[in-house]
Amino acid sequence: VGRQTASAPNAKALEAPLAAAAATLLARLSPAGEPARVEIGGPAGLEVFIDGVQVGVTPLGARKLAPGPHTLKVSARCKAELTLPLTLKAGERRVVDLAPPPRTVPVTIDARDRQGAPITGRVFVDGEPVGRTPGPLPVPVCARTIAVTTDQARWARPLKLEPGEPVTLTATVGAPRAAAAAQRKP
Repeated sequence: VGRQTASAPNAKALEAPLAAAAATLLARLSPAGEPARVEIGGPAGLEVFIDGVQVGVTPLGARKLAPGPHTLKVSARCKAELTLPLTLKAGERRVVDLAPPPRTVPVTIDARDRQGAPITGRVFVDGEPVGRTPGPLPVPVCARTIAVTTDQARWARPLKLEPGEPVTLTATVGAPRAAAAAQRKP
């Protein structure tokens, strides 16, 4: 094992580099240099972006982030995009639980009776009331069924909606099944 003894002239030469190394080490060990940790919760399958970089999907376990300001964004086909600022302190541990609302598209329903006269009816999406015809009504993109009811009859159809594409449906309420129409109009 080699040993070196520092003499007075050698000690002065080592003082500056040792001081710099000590300052770096202290900065890394001090709370100011400690990363923050963040967990992202919410409905399963939301794509998570931090500072514009996709980092996974919810639920997202603890991620180390540098202290300071960040931008958190979540996105999914069936949920509205949600963006929020996130400022973290050194050593902070934070859980962010997100609940973005459903992504919707406007749906207008041209409801008519068997004779072709316009009528007003109640509109249900996946069994839940959403308004009255004609609309437009905000309908979740991932809704599966739509129905129009009046005092005398009911019309219902499966739905397949696309984000950003408004839809107009024609509903002949009270018509025999073969005569009922459901179509997209430009």
